[in-house]
Amino acid sequence: MAILYVGARPVFADLAPGEPNIDPIDAERRIGPRTKAILVVHYGGYPCDMDEFHASPFATVFAIIEDAAHALGATYRGGPVGSLGDFGVFSFQAIKQLTTVTAECWFAQMKAGIAKRSGALVRYRSRAAHVSELGEPEWDIAEIGFKYHMNDIAASIGLAQLESFTAASDPSAAS
Repeated sequence: MAILYVGARPVFADLAPGEPNIDPIDAERRIGPRTKAILVVHYGGYPCDMDEFHASPFATVFAIIEDAAHALGATYRGGPVGSLGDFGVFSFQAIKQLTTVTAECWFAQMKAGIAKRSGALVRYRSRAAHVSELGEPEWDIAEIGFKYHMNDIAASIGLAQLESFTAASDPSAAS
C-alpha cells in the first residue's frame, strides 16, 4: 500500500524457483526506466539473497526496501534483516512473530464527517456495499486507506513482547 500512497505503480516479480522469496534474476528483468526502488520480502523467516540485490544494477540505481514483517529475528550473513537495505519495515499485525492487541477506538471528539472518513481510512473501507448471506456487512474500498490501529495499551503489550523477544534472542541476557 505504501507504493500506492505515493502514486507509484508496483511491478511484481516471480519467486525464485523452490524458494519463498523474490527471484533476483526475474526482478532485474522487470527493471524499467521509471523504477525507483526494489522491495524484497523476507518471507516466513527466510531472508532474501541480499548479496544478489546489492549487486548491480540494484544497489547503484535503486533504493532497496526490506519488508521484514515475517522475519523478525532472522539474520543474513550475520546481519539482522531489516538493516540490510536502505529501508527496513516490520509489522506488529496478529500473524507476525511479535504482535500487539488491536484495540481500535472511534474518534468521538471529531466532527462527524472527519470521524467517519478517519474510521474508514483506518480500516481500508469507506461504506457498506451490501450485506452478505450471513447478514454481515461487506465493504467497498473507495480509496486507499491505512492500518493505524495501535493505541497505548497495544503499544505497552508490544514493548513487553519485544523485551521478551530480545532476551530470548540474546544468550548473554540470560541470568
